[in-house]
Amino acid sequence: MKTLWLFLRPSLIKIPLLIILLAISSFMATNRQPTSMVTWRESRGAPLAFMILSSYQGPCLQNDACRGIKVSSFQLGAFVIDAAVWYLVSCAIVFAYKAIRKHGEQQLPAY
Repeated sequence: MKTLWLFLRPSLIKIPLLIILLAISSFMATNRQPTSMVTWRESRGAPLAFMILSSYQGPCLQNDACRGIKVSSFQLGAFVIDAAVWYLVSCAIVFAYKAIRKHGEQQLPAY
């Protein structure tokens, strides 16, 4: 039980790593569907899509093209599940890093 608490306990390394992983997840388009010739809908987030974006690309002014993006929906439940999954991943990364570092220190010759 103590090992599980040490694995899940927040730290100054795990929280920034979680934020980085969530940011990367929010940029990942998991599904993209055209809704017309100039608009489409994208689902963002992994492992669950928590944000749906609507996009428009077409003429804006003469000889210019515009692209507009808006958040159509944000699903808080899916975001919380994603955050929990990515927190477990950050815990695993930190745990593996500490285990590898500890193993490497044990193999160094003593002078």
